Amino acid sequence: MDKALLIVDDEENIIRALKRLLRSDGYTVYTANSGQDGLACLQKNDIQVILSDMRMPEMNGAEFLANVKELYPDTVRMMLSGYTDLTSVTDAINQGSIYKFLTKPWDDALLKETVRDAFKHYADKNQLRLNEKTTVAEANESATLQQTGSIAGVYSAAEIFDLLPIGVVVADANGRVYYANQSAEAMITHHENGAQTAAQPLFESVLKQIQHSENGFFRLDNGDRFNVAVSHTGAEKIADGATVIVTFSKIYNQVES
Repeated sequence: MDKALLIVDDEENIIRALKRLLRSDGYTVYTANSGQDGLACLQKNDIQVILSDMRMPEMNGAEFLANVKELYPDTVRMMLSGYTDLTSVTDAINQGSIYKFLTKPWDDALLKETVRDAFKHYADKNQLRLNEKTTVAEANESATLQQTGSIAGVYSAAEIFDLLPIGVVVADANGRVYYANQSAEAMITHHENGAQTAAQPLFESVLKQIQHSENGFFRLDNGDRFNVAVSHTGAEKIADGATVIVTFSKIYNQVES
């Protein structure tokens, strides 16, 4: 994805100077002379970072960034202004959830570094949102596993499964394991033969323990305990030949009664 930056300022000479300075860092730079023009630009383009002036006619920077926050909350919003009274700064931060407030005249090196940090902040937030929102159901849908449980289908979802902080094991109803993600490998591999071999007896054990339900818990021979949930695709029941997806997470610090 291109790193797209929007500069909003009603002074054309400021826009030209900023564009000349920041374009050299490889950004796609969009410009607008007012808050309304800035909103129109955001509607047409995928922009990650916004740098706005404070004092502009009709819609000031705080109002503009407040609108941006509501319409495009994932953007990283910054203000660059020579108008720095406390009330204006407070309004801008509170209304627009501003990442940084910079003053005019600016230091070129500091401004370039701050913009770089803003794009890194956007990437970090985006990764965090992905980790938080990724669910087993979304992974199942993205995987588009066929009724045969094809290995090609499983591995098309490998990157998705590896994002999950829980263990994921994919197999057929007979207990043949096609895939285990990195979390599963870390939790259940205790020898050099790899996660798929380790998952085989685990999966057979899980099927025996929870064959009449879709959740429960199980214990490995070493005493580790896990919460477990089972879902399947391609058939209504596990016994009908569905592709089976077992997800599990380790139980920590629980004392058995």
